[in-house]
Amino acid sequence: MPITPEQVVKLVTSVNDGRSKRYAARPIGISFTTERRALQKYEETGSAARRAGSGRPRKTTRRDDRVVRLQVLRNRFGTAVETRLQEINLKVRRPAKGPKLSRGHRTARRNFVATYGQWNIPE
Repeated sequence: MPITPEQVVKLVTSVNDGRSKRYAARPIGISFTTERRALQKYEETGSAARRAGSGRPRKTTRRDDRVVRLQVLRNRFGTAVETRLQEINLKVRRPAKGPKLSRGHRTARRNFVATYGQWNIPE
């Protein structure tokens, strides 16, 4: 769980007031290791803000994400980018497909139901 800048400020003020590092971490509800790393980063950078995350750059803009969201909301059965939908708490819904039946299959099914449709299951 990442520590917020407000929590880092509380830690720094507690430690500067003379409290031990373990004692300062306890009321905030974070581990000593997390607290130690946060204080070390604060001492190095002089800031409580988090650094920008390193990861794969996004290929879609916020505008693209908004368009995808609107398209999905209008037509839930269309195709869309699943990760973006998961980010906005939407699920991909695809229509269920039955078996493709030829004219001969449909005729055979109709004849079967006409012949055996009144059967009762013996108990």
